[in-house]
Parts: sequence; C-alpha cells; structure tokens
Amino acid sequence: MDVVSEESSLDSKPGSAYQPLAGIRDEAKSPKGAIRTGWTEVFEEIDEFGEAGLQKWRSDVARISRKRGLAYHPVAVEEIKTKGTWSLDPIPWNFPPETWKKIEEGVGQRNRLFEAILKDIYGPQHLISEKLVPAEIIFGHRGFLPDLYDVTPGDAIAGLGISAFDIAVVNSGRLFALNDRFDSPFGLGVALENRTVVNAVLPELFRNCHVRRLGYFFRDWFDHLAASAPGNREAPRIVILDSRPVTQDTEISFLANYCRITRVSDADLTVRNGKVHLKALTGLEPVDLIWKFAAGRDLDPLESNHPIDGGVPGIFSAIREKNVAVVSHPGCEVLQSPGLYPFLPKICERLLSEPLLIPPVATWWCGNPSAKNYVLENLNHMVIKSVGHHSDFQTLYGRNLSFDELSWLTARIEARPQQYIGQEELNLSTVPVATDQGLRPRGAVMRTFSFVGKDGKPNVMPGGLARVSKEDGGIVSTRKAGESKDVWVRSHSPEKPISIARELTQSCLTTPQITPSKMAENLYWTGRYAERTDFITRFAARLLDGRTFGFSHDPEIESRHEALLLYSICEMNQCLSWLDNAPNPDAKIHLLLNEPKCPVSIAFNLKQFRGAAQSVWEKWSRASILAIESIWNSWDKGTGDLFHLNDYPSQLDETQLQLSAFFGLNLDTMTRDDAWALLEAGRRIERTVNIVGILSFLLKQEVEPVLEHLLDESILFISDSLGTYQSKFMNEPLTGPIMQLLLGDAGYPRSVKFQLNRLGEVLAKLPDPKEYDHPSTFLKPIISKLDRIVLKTKHDGEMLPITRTVSAKDLQSLYKEIFHLSDHITQSYFSHAVRITEP
Repeated sequence: MDVVSEESSLDSKPGSAYQPLAGIRDEAKSPKGAIRTGWTEVFEEIDEFGEAGLQKWRSDVARISRKRGLAYHPVAVEEIKTKGTWSLDPIPWNFPPETWKKIEEGVGQRNRLFEAILKDIYGPQHLISEKLVPAEIIFGHRGFLPDLYDVTPGDAIAGLGISAFDIAVVNSGRLFALNDRFDSPFGLGVALENRTVVNAVLPELFRNCHVRRLGYFFRDWFDHLAASAPGNREAPRIVILDSRPVTQDTEISFLANYCRITRVSDADLTVRNGKVHLKALTGLEPVDLIWKFAAGRDLDPLESNHPIDGGVPGIFSAIREKNVAVVSHPGCEVLQSPGLYPFLPKICERLLSEPLLIPPVATWWCGNPSAKNYVLENLNHMVIKSVGHHSDFQTLYGRNLSFDELSWLTARIEARPQQYIGQEELNLSTVPVATDQGLRPRGAVMRTFSFVGKDGKPNVMPGGLARVSKEDGGIVSTRKAGESKDVWVRSHSPEKPISIARELTQSCLTTPQITPSKMAENLYWTGRYAERTDFITRFAARLLDGRTFGFSHDPEIESRHEALLLYSICEMNQCLSWLDNAPNPDAKIHLLLNEPKCPVSIAFNLKQFRGAAQSVWEKWSRASILAIESIWNSWDKGTGDLFHLNDYPSQLDETQLQLSAFFGLNLDTMTRDDAWALLEAGRRIERTVNIVGILSFLLKQEVEPVLEHLLDESILFISDSLGTYQSKFMNEPLTGPIMQLLLGDAGYPRSVKFQLNRLGEVLAKLPDPKEYDHPSTFLKPIISKLDRIVLKTKHDGEMLPITRTVSAKDLQSLYKEIFHLSDHITQSYFSHAVRITEP
C-alpha cells in the first residue's frame, strides 16, 4: 500500500533549517524540500520559537515525564545520550486525514485477518490441513496452547482484544508491516502517556492542527470490554492483570489509574468452583473479565508444559466453562511468529477473500529449501529472526556480522532451518527529531493499536506510539535505547473534547472501588519495613555513638554492651548466624549498615520498603513518591563509597529525617480508608514488636548494675525516648520507669499501650473477614496482658530479680501474641486461605 505524499501548496520557507538525509524518504519534507501535507503548522511553530524554544520543549517534556514517572523513565535532557535510555521527543509525527485513512484500512484488515487465523488454528485448522501454513510453525511455537483447542473466540470466549501493529514506510512511500503483537502488546499506556505530555507542552499547536482525540478509541474499547463479559451483568467486574512490577514498567499502572479499572497481579486472583474471584479486603469478589497484560502461556500453571512461577491455577477451566472472559485470548502468542509472514497473502485470500493491503516485509522461511538457499546466499543483507518466541534467538543483522559470525550463523541455520526466517532489511523513512543539535532526521516506526468489535468491524486508534532511532539511519527497537513520539492524526475540523474518566463514570463498567489483597499486603509491609528501617537506623546510630564518643565506661563494659545490643537485634530478627560468621566487631556493625542480604541491615530493609511501596505506586501522593525515592537514593548512593564506620552517622541522621517525612506525608495526604488502615496497622505492629522485643531481651540479661544502666540508656536512645524520659522522671535511666514509659503510658506515642490503642482504631476500619474473626478481637486479651505486665514494675525504678524474670517471660508471651495477630491479618485479608474446622 502506498501512502499519500502530496506536498503543501504553501511555500517551503518554514522549517528551512531542517535537512532530510539524501536518498532516504522523509515524512515531513519531499526530496525537493517542500513541506508535506500536515507538517506546515509544526514547522511554523518551530520557526516562531527558534532553537531556544525547541530546547525548552525538550526540557519541558523531560521534566513532565520524570515528574509523572512515565513508562520509559525518561531522564534529563542533558542525560538523553545515555546508552540504554528511552526518552520522549516533543515533535509529533503528523498524518493528514487522507494518509491515515489508508493506514486505518490496512491495519483494520490485518486485525480482522489475525482474528480469523486465531479462530482457525484453535478450531477447524483448515490452514494447516490445506497446507497454507506449515504445521511446524504453529505446533512448534511455544505460544500455541493445545489445551485450548476448541476454545475459539465467540460468545463468551474473547478474541484478540487490543492488538499492536508496527508499520514502516520505505523510500517508495509504500507501507510495510514489521511486527504484529497480540499477547499483552506493549505501548498502549505509553501512547496515552505521550499524548498527555506533548499536549501539555504544545497545547495551542495541538488545537490548531485539529488532532483527533484518543479518548473516543478508549471509550469504544471499554464498551467492547463490557460487551465481552459473560453473564450479561449490568455492571461486570473488570480487572487489569499486570504481570510486571511497577518498578519495571509503569504503563499498566498508568492505564489502570487513568481508566479507573482495578489493577491486580496473579496472586490477587483465585479460582473457586470454576469461577474467578478477586482476593480483596472485603473477601472474595467475583471477576467477570480480565484485561490481561501477562503471557497467556504463563496464565494457568495446571495446564502448562513448562514450569510457571505464579499464574492463576484453574483459570483455563473457568474460561472453558465461560465463567470468565480473558482478553486477549491466552493462546494468541503463536500469531506473533514471523514464520507466518511468507504465507499471509494467500491466507488473507483464503480467510477474507481479499488481497492483503499492508504486506509484511519480504520474508523467507528457511524450512523451505529454496527459501533457505536464497537466505544463505544473501545472508550479509538479511535480518535473521527465530520462528518461535523472540527471546529464543536474538535478531541478527547480516551487515553487522563478521565473516566468522556469518559462518557460525550459516551453520546454525543449516542445522535447524525450520526455526529461522530471513527478512529483507528496509530503509526506513525518517521524521524530524529534536536533538541538542537542532532538528535531525531519524528512522521511524509507528506502532498503532486496534481491536475487532463484536460486530466484526475493526476499531483503529487514531494515533499510536512512534519509535525513532537515536542515530541517523539507526535501527529502531522497542526495548533498546531510542526516542518515542506522539502520533498526531489530523482531521479537517476539530473534534469535540472527551473525558475518559467521565465516560467511564457514565458507563456500565463503574463498580465499587475495592482494595486487592496484594495491594493491601504491600501497604501493610510498606508500613512494617519503614518502621523496621527506622528502628535499625537508630540502633546503628547508638552503636556508632559508642564507637565515636564512648560512654565514659570501662572499654570492657562498652565492648560487652555493644555485643549485647548486636545480639539482641539479630536474635529478634532470627539472623544470629550472620553475627556468628562476622569475623570481627567492625564487621558485625557493618551487618546493620550495608550488607544487602542480611535481614537486619538497613540496606536490606530499605530495599524491601522501596519494593513494597513501588508495588502500590498509585496510592502515594507525588510528595510521598519523592520521599520514598529520596530515602532509597540517599542511602544507596550516599553510602556507596563509605568504608569507615565513623563516616556513617550523618547518613543515618539523614535517613531518619527522610523516614519521618514519609510518615508525616502519609498523615497529610492519604484518605483514611482500608488501604491506609493496613499501612498504619503494619507500622504500629512493627513498632510494638520492636519495643516488646528489645525490652524482653533487656530484662532477661543478668548483668552488673553499670552495664544494666548502660543498656537502659540504649533502650531509650533506640526508641527515641531519652529526652521524654528525662523530662518526665528527672532521673538516670532505670528499668522500672522505662517499663512504665515504653509499655504502659497511653499518652506517649512510642509506648506499646499507645500502639495497641491506635491499632484498635485502624483495625476497626477493616471489613469483617468472611472466613475468620475480625482481627480487632485479638487486641483485648493482648492489652489485658500488657496491663498486667506493667503492674509488676515498681515506680521507684528498682525491679527485683524475680520480677525481671517474670516480666521477661510475660513480654516474650506478648511478643508471640502480636506475631499471631499479624499472621491472622495475613490469613484474613491477604491469603484468603479456607478455614478448616475440626469435624
């Protein structure tokens, strides 16, 4: 298919500074230098603001992208050259209406074609029986799932869902398809993100160009999702299944937030009685449709031919029974094989009775002897790919290979020819890209998206995700370094603005907001790891104070004091083996600082805190996100070159301040809902565990008075209570008053009594578990036990040995009950394990 390449009737003065590459088609200018249709306003805008304006656009785009945390994680403009980094270019790729109409027709036909192929290979398999496609290309692909044979699209069985098509233009102006992606295609969220950023930077240009809006495509997609759900429910529950943590890719999180659809992981879903349920704080909630961003072959571990870490056991049975629809069809990955490309024209004639409008790049399957010979004879001009999954074999460009590498590749193809295809390498057309040298022409590929409705008609997004090389004439890759662009499809008149959020609110997709169990669990552990890190940080600060300033005691006493403190925290966290293996006292303290695998180290717990927090990124305010990243980056980068213990105190102080900022921001910015309750519960349980654990250890030590008093002082320092104690008791640290303050003072925010009372308030916000007692019922006996322990302490500060021993045992018992409460919360709200009762 040829694209429209008419030139603007206006003179070519705008954009005169932009010079296309000789001999390569440019999408913005003709070989004679005239501006192509659709680009005049863009060049006029560039000329009006000049080089300074162009660089400001780049800077603004990078700043907004970083601020929003977009999927490609763009860096600052001055860092854009960094190898392996993606960035967003502010200059859109423009398409006039006439050009886009041809692209839309070709992409729509391609979508209908692959929908028909999917139905055939999981149904009658005419293409294989009629030898229109070699059987080994289908059956040998790991994305073909024989267990889903006869589970064909139609009725309550979903088809392809949103599909992605990579389209390129060559020198002749013809369109070619480079890749087709159906199983969790990448870039839908990025395209939407790019549009929001570029529109914010160039709002007037966007309006003047009459750019078609993406919102109508998403509105139709939501209607399609609702229509695809089984059961004809008025308000079907739809979830987005994300297999990737937000730390790797935020586009799914962005989609979920923007579209107001609950994002879940496979751990949030369970199959009971042939139906899929979402594990939520409210219990098991039925799920009608899953919009998946996870590999279909990894969806059901019960019906997989390879080991799977995760998945939703039994989900294929639920699909067969039409109790849930999964979009896209789990078996669609096989359609991504480039081995189909040589056969697509004939397949299109057979299934659609139409000629193929957008042909694939010229492809030869090496399983055909004559095709293999042609590929080998022209290997240094070929692009070699695997017929199977792209991870099976890295794409190789013959022109980049040495003689020895070409010989190795030849031998590999000769050994297993059916596993490889050779493709012609295209000269991609170029588009203008803003660089620090001004506008430069770069090779470009456009990924646009489409879905086939229940009526069989395709719906193509008016725009998409453009990807351009960072080098003139360079290879364009989705995952490797490069630039992304917004794609503007223009119309002859402005479209009415549309709000996706408003459309969703008015649609049947609106369902009560729920908190998935995995999100709740990550919030709970965010609170626990944040509090644990704060505790360990103060612990380490106390040890380093002793090393730096001393405590005015005999060195032997101070050495024993240090050893006891280290032993106590390792015993509490069940990692005494780490302490035993440390060769000397300095190494033992380093365990608390930067040993990345030690459960009691700051480095380990900060990493756990950040990981849990990032998994619920959408719950935080922008300020909270900055605080989380600041805590991590400050420690990770600030301690990288620290070798001596006396270098750490200022870093510990900074970490404590940053954690305090994080806690304070959550008080100010989070809604007091059940999600916040789990965050706060985790924090309060962890603080209780730490105080009870350290006091229990203190009481069971049989040491001389001077060491006992030094330990008492350390307990107050570690609990950040030394100043409060001195102002309240006007005395040196003594065990009895410390117990009164840290255990029983209900008005003191660091006491156990305060934590338990606070815990009662936040647990009251949680719904009643369907299988277990409400966790708040566990608090009353815990508080009663705490009160009895406090009564055993004497106000004058002296505790008899028998009292110390009894109190230590009581505290150890209390310690276990608090852990039992934590386990109960896990069973009730996170795991949803079925409660087994005695007969």
